[in-house]
Amino acid sequence: MKLETYLGRFYDVNVREGCDVFEGEPGQRNIEIYERGEDCECIGWFAVVPGRAQVEWRNVYGKVAPGTMFTEAEAKAAAKAHAFYPVAA
Repeated sequence: MKLETYLGRFYDVNVREGCDVFEGEPGQRNIEIYERGEDCECIGWFAVVPGRAQVEWRNVYGKVAPGTMFTEAEAKAAAKAHAFYPVAA
């Protein structure tokens, strides 16, 4: 199952193609995740670069540190554990 499809089980997801949206590399795909029903600001996004074995987490306000690298399996396990949801205020 594609990463963005799997993330859709736990979060609202938006996929942006290309590196013109955010600083990035040619062919980069950014998978933004949002709290369910909250579309005003993303929790963060995964930078997916073709040919790279891992995806990089880019944090906005979630619990996971920015720059954390995940394999697809690790990203799926973290999503299932709700690791990306922000810390309650």
